[in-house]
Amino acid sequence: MTRELPVRWQVLGYEPVAGAGSVDRPRLARIVCIPRLFYRNFCTRATAEGDIPPDMAWFIEYFLRWMENTTPLPPATAVASGGSSEAEGG
Repeated sequence: MTRELPVRWQVLGYEPVAGAGSVDRPRLARIVCIPRLFYRNFCTRATAEGDIPPDMAWFIEYFLRWMENTTPLPPATAVASGGSSEAEGG
């Protein structure tokens, strides 16, 4: 699944009711990106610190493998400041 797909789904669900062009797509793209940034930072830091509890290790390993196979995220500062993201077209 690309990062653009959740944005498209939300736009398709909202705009028929609120009107075409009513969704701020760049802002929505940032909102969709933020949880991935959080999990990436959490998993990377947990791995660097080590001593991961067994019940969390499978999730951290899975998520980091998944991130390797998906579209790279923009830097967290770009998302927080409203900078460019792929869902915004650049």
